[in-house]
Amino acid sequence: MRKALIPALCCAVLIGIAAIIVGAASNQHAREYHVYFTGSGAMAESFTAAGDVDIVEVRVLLDDITTTEPLTITLGSVQAAVHDANFVTQGMSGVSSVIWRPEKDVALRATEQLDFALANAAGNTWGIEVVAR
Repeated sequence: MRKALIPALCCAVLIGIAAIIVGAASNQHAREYHVYFTGSGAMAESFTAAGDVDIVEVRVLLDDITTTEPLTITLGSVQAAVHDANFVTQGMSGVSSVIWRPEKDVALRATEQLDFALANAAGNTWGIEVVAR
């Protein structure tokens, strides 16, 4: 079964591998903003904030479920690899979306980044949405 990217993600991304901040969400929570990445082929993206932020949610979507390699979401420290922490490892066989909602917001400091990796040998189109505040 083939699933398409959600319309909100499709409308907010640039063609090719790119990231953009599309503005703050209006809700009862502290100011939230969404960052989008999209591409096809191997996924090797990093989200780095200009300052300290809290990660609320991450959504990863594939347009086809033929990829069998694992998706990883890792906290990467610019200090040294010994400080890296793996948050998510998800086999993508038969999976078209992964939504990661930590029990508690994850503090991401300006010296850290979220790294996204997926070999994606099938060359599927993918999208990432990071929700932060």
